Amino acid sequence: MELSFCELTVSCRNVCAALLSLSRYIGGRAGTPCHHQLAPLQQRLALVVRQRARRTERRSAMDDPERIARDAAACQLEINGTAPPAPLYCEGTFDSWLCWPPTPANTTAYRACPDFVPGFSPDLLAHKECTANGTWWQHPQTGRPWSNYTTCVKPEDDVSDIIAVYEAGYSVSLVALLLSLAILLYFK
Repeated sequence: MELSFCELTVSCRNVCAALLSLSRYIGGRAGTPCHHQLAPLQQRLALVVRQRARRTERRSAMDDPERIARDAAACQLEINGTAPPAPLYCEGTFDSWLCWPPTPANTTAYRACPDFVPGFSPDLLAHKECTANGTWWQHPQTGRPWSNYTTCVKPEDDVSDIIAVYEAGYSVSLVALLLSLAILLYFK
């Protein structure tokens, strides 16, 4: 999709006037028609707009307000269509990633991990704990209800083995460096 310069700016005249002033300042020809001076800027600006559009398209659905609103509405319908369990239960809720159903007290709710989060496997299950008093478990640091998504990453995707290899390599390198310094100081 090719965008014209006027579609990309609020006022072509203001930009043109600024470019004319700039061309006079840097020694350009003041009599050149504006559209000729704008051609390189127009190409560059169109490229920048296209790159930003691509970045926006690639933006993760994690923060997509349309997805969040759509999923929140679907969650509310699901919660309203579900009869509450036992007399003491945690209210159904939407945490911006998943819909958690009304859950009996002192039990754990499980849901398939979201597929729109990079690194998460939808084959695994996230969980949310309903405490004995009928409230969702709260994270001790934030004091807010917490859903546990730490189980959504497959163990084979864990990079701790790679980190261990790096640490071993750096350790061997450090020992070799210290040994070479000791030899150098000995013969000095």
